[in-house]
Amino acid sequence: MQTILFVPTSSGIGLTSACLGFIRALDYVGLKAGFLKPFSQNSAEGSVESEDSSSVLAKHAFGLNPPMSITRSRLERVIGDGQLEDLMEMVVAKHQSLSEHYDVIVCEGLVADSESSYAELVNLAIANALDAKVILVSSGDLAHPDSLVDKLDLFARDFGGMANERTLGTILMRVKNLNDSYATNPVAPGKARVQLDDVQLQAFKQQSPDFDSDHFRLIGVVPFSNTLSVPRTWDVAQELDAKWLSEGDAKTRRVLSTKLVARTVANIEDAFTRGNLLVTAGDRDDLILATALSTMNGVPLAGLILTGGIMPNDKIVNLCRPALKTGIPVMLVNTDSFDTVTKLNNISHEIPADDTSRASEVTNFVAAHLDLTWIKETFSSGNKTPRLSPSAFRHNLVKKAQIAKKRIVLKAVSHARSKRPLSAKAAVLPIVSCWQNPVTWLKWQKT
Repeated sequence: MQTILFVPTSSGIGLTSACLGFIRALDYVGLKAGFLKPFSQNSAEGSVESEDSSSVLAKHAFGLNPPMSITRSRLERVIGDGQLEDLMEMVVAKHQSLSEHYDVIVCEGLVADSESSYAELVNLAIANALDAKVILVSSGDLAHPDSLVDKLDLFARDFGGMANERTLGTILMRVKNLNDSYATNPVAPGKARVQLDDVQLQAFKQQSPDFDSDHFRLIGVVPFSNTLSVPRTWDVAQELDAKWLSEGDAKTRRVLSTKLVARTVANIEDAFTRGNLLVTAGDRDDLILATALSTMNGVPLAGLILTGGIMPNDKIVNLCRPALKTGIPVMLVNTDSFDTVTKLNNISHEIPADDTSRASEVTNFVAAHLDLTWIKETFSSGNKTPRLSPSAFRHNLVKKAQIAKKRIVLKAVSHARSKRPLSAKAAVLPIVSCWQNPVTWLKWQKT
């Protein structure tokens, strides 16, 4: 069994999509893969564990049953107390609950954001506790290799650098300015792999000779896809904290484009097209009626957002009822039109936990762009015996003692130089490297 930790270099780059695509690729080459999200990215107060959205997507996409994630609030309390190593024992326990059932465990790291600047510290602790190999998930412009390689090199240093055996390579997600037609014409895993030409590859290697080598592999280049990055109208309403006037088909209609409509009806004809989400003030009766007429004429708009917290006149609502029966979603927000459009431009591209159809399409799209030959050669080499970390050693020690119904006695000893007493935890660490067989009774004597 092998463990891979996916570490993001920034937020909003498609970390979960990379993990799901990698699991699909492993499954395609005949390897059974499990999924683990040790720490939840979602905020959940008052609990120790919660089900992260990534775990929900893995469950729907592959029928997996990932362990519950440790909540962010619990993680922050432990970090504040300086006891992160203790929490790693819980991570080890969750990992071991999967290890007997899978050939490879894909572990999703923590994404750094404005509320979790400690992500690098936590990801390094996870890698050490699970003896995991690392794949960096990044994004960037292939036309500017210097900034992309600098970013990869910076994050790889936490794990020993690009040349270190722990860092396997990188998957570049949502790369723009690449010609790709596979978003609308899906293919099998590995069949849409993007190969860098000699000029591009040489530019990257000038920045780092280890890039796309046996030391640090370019595992996949996944192009940005407009058709796969589109949210549902329902997701937009959640982001805006909008009030539904008519939910309609909000959970199935997708937002291909957002249009702010403020001019007269005669000058906005191009706004009434399939997939457009229209934004206008709630007192623009003319635009509301024009939207209703367009919908009744068969144009499947993504929806209508009424701004300023202004409810339409009852007479206008009654005139629009036949249009509402077609399923067009209509929502109301308190912000003005400009602020609403600004929020829409900054909306998250992450896949919601309940958007299973989009998750399936993105999973297949990512898997199609991965280096299937490298994946098969790297992970089909048989089981790997992991090195025992201090967290794993303590977990195994306690587990064996519980099974044998024995006590573990660690007698306090003094450090040879300082003559100060060592804590029980500190006393355990020196014998980790000597671990051979599970021990159920330890007794230390002064020497």
